[in-house]
This record gives sequence, C-alpha cells and structure tokens, in this order.
Amino acid sequence: MKVFSPELERVLEEADAELGARTERNQRWGIADYPDWLLDQDTGLLSFVNEDDSGIAAPAQVAGTWRLADSSWLWSWANPSLDEALTVAARQTLSAIESRGLHEITEPRLDGLSEDQAWQLTALTGVTWDATGSYRGPAGDFHVFLVYGPLAEIAA
Repeated sequence: MKVFSPELERVLEEADAELGARTERNQRWGIADYPDWLLDQDTGLLSFVNEDDSGIAAPAQVAGTWRLADSSWLWSWANPSLDEALTVAARQTLSAIESRGLHEITEPRLDGLSEDQAWQLTALTGVTWDATGSYRGPAGDFHVFLVYGPLAEIAA
C-alpha cells in the first residue's frame, strides 16, 4: 500500500466519506442487483441492465483503472483507449490537486495502491465532478472505477 502525506490522506478520507454517502443514497436503485453493466463511450452513459435490456443509466466519467496483478492505478486522462470526453472529471481532479500542491498523485500511473486507495482516488474525482455516486466495474485483469451523475430508468 502506498503511503501518502497526512494532508493528502485527510483530503482523500473526506472525499471518500462524501462520495460514499452520495453512493449510499443510490442504493434504492439496486445497482448491485443488475447482472450487467456497460459504459458507452459514444454517449458517456453508464448502464446497468437486465437480460431484457431494461435497467438504469446515468452520465458517467472514468476516474481510472486499477490493475489487479500489480496494484497499479492509471488515471483516465492517461489512458489512450478512453474517449477524451470520459476523462473530464479526472482532468478536473488533476487541476484541483495540482492547485493544492498535492503532487504525489499527479503522475499518470501510480504503483502500489491498495483497492481502498483506488476507491479514494475515485471519490476525489467524484467530489470534484459533483457525482451522485461511484461504481467499480470488472474488466478482465482490471477494475474500471467510474463516477456517475443522476440515475434514470431505461426501457427495454
């Protein structure tokens, strides 16, 4: 696990608590009950769908990806496989942390992060973007950490 400065730890813990509370308010949507999730890079919508294609969706941003094999984090703004429109929140977060002098998390790739720390970076991104929640989507050897806006039902 990477060790951060006390100031950065405080900022991350505050963001984690704030976005955690927002995400908790979304539990009524039953996100965990949906068998599938998808992120449409063209529309920027994160969807949670049933087999009949009904479900819920929200505008979303990718905070970053966390690689299980080596516990590395890659900010979305440094990931060439992502549409730039999906990295706005992460770029806003980069600007915010640079302006606060918290340069220890401004590298494109951060090694040795725990999954909890990946959640904290996601929370910081979500609070910066004013997200209503966060989600971790499995994607093979990676987890994609996302933040999302207001959820709405989608028809089959």
